[in-house]
Amino acid sequence: MLTSNVYKTYGLIVFSFLIFYIYFGYKFYRKIDKKLILMSFNVFIFVYAIDINIFEEYSGKFWKPKSSLVSSLTVDYYNYNNSGFIGNYHIFGKPFSELKVTGASSSIWKDKDIRYDKVLLIVNESWGVPINDDIQKNILSPVIDNISVKKTIRKNIDFDGFTIAGELRELCQKSPLHFNLKNQETGFEDCIPHFYKEKGYKTIAIHGALGLMYDRKYWYPRVGFEEILFRDKGLNLKDSFCYSFPGNCDSDIAGVVLKKARENKKFFMYWLTLNTHSDYDIRDLKVDYMNCNEYNLDERSASCRNIKLQKQFFYNLSKIISDDAFKGTNVIIVGDHTPPIILKEKNIFIEKKVPVFSFVIE
Repeated sequence: MLTSNVYKTYGLIVFSFLIFYIYFGYKFYRKIDKKLILMSFNVFIFVYAIDINIFEEYSGKFWKPKSSLVSSLTVDYYNYNNSGFIGNYHIFGKPFSELKVTGASSSIWKDKDIRYDKVLLIVNESWGVPINDDIQKNILSPVIDNISVKKTIRKNIDFDGFTIAGELRELCQKSPLHFNLKNQETGFEDCIPHFYKEKGYKTIAIHGALGLMYDRKYWYPRVGFEEILFRDKGLNLKDSFCYSFPGNCDSDIAGVVLKKARENKKFFMYWLTLNTHSDYDIRDLKVDYMNCNEYNLDERSASCRNIKLQKQFFYNLSKIISDDAFKGTNVIIVGDHTPPIILKEKNIFIEKKVPVFSFVIE
């Protein structure tokens, strides 16, 4: 179900060719030059391989072979599965560090803030701190220019880690020692959603990937979320598919976020975005609001694709928060980690820092 429509099309063509070969080869055995058919089939496979491994504009996904010409998916998967990142899923023992970490949600923790009946916390995938602050101002401009947005605060915080660490930083003020949280029953009692739920707020978590990613389907309820929506549970966006990381598109999920705001007068809503994930697939860009040439950036670069997708996200966010359902909402947006720039190119982001942007909708 994670395969893109492009690969489904290729599979259908190959399957149809095989059916054609078997049927007509059997029916007109003597009239068909088998060598010609075999040669045609091999040419098709060769062209497909060249397209996928060399000419596909933004290759480099972790599920593809790393070599351009010769590689093994089995070997690549084994190496990937035994990397430090995936290895964290197989570690047992104490899940969290004793050290308390603070993030964008620190004001909520400090004051146990219930001044607002509506709170929207967004952990924004791969949102970084550009060296040139004019780029960040451009990215945020759709929200800053929204006449309903007041009391804006911008700052940056130090952080180095993966997405799950960014989540736990904001939701629980905790730092994970590993990612194997599927069977971890304790340690989540003091997380923010529990606090809001005890105060009578509806607690909602929304994310466009599958619930199995990072075992979120297991530990999100333990954090205190009452309603949890994933691609495979609750979002019901069957025609929505984006490519930077397989899942529903944030542009479509925005409508679900608005729907939940309209349904609840008192809520703590958590939205973990997805489509700004590395390697920032340009196919996820529905409308281009950012001109990278203004900042001397190659339009094809990963950094450019990242800020284009970020600008699109904030544009879509600005549209939904203009609805009366969000009036009086305290909004906190924070990056999960520094944007990974995998290829050797100019990196425009400050390492080990993530931005914070908060405001109130009036």
